[in-house]
Amino acid sequence: MEVAMTEGAKIWESIVPGESVLIEYDSLTLPYKGFYYLLTWARKKGMMS
Repeated sequence: MEVAMTEGAKIWESIVPGESVLIEYDSLTLPYKGFYYLLTWARKKGMMS
């Protein structure tokens, strides 16, 4: 059975090298989790050592 991609996963997979990514911040959430996912994604794609 194939698992459907979430909207967030679709967004991450649509990012291309060299593209800027805006991580929003508000007083109720911290951007650290999004930044962590961005770094993890870049490492998985071989864009970081």
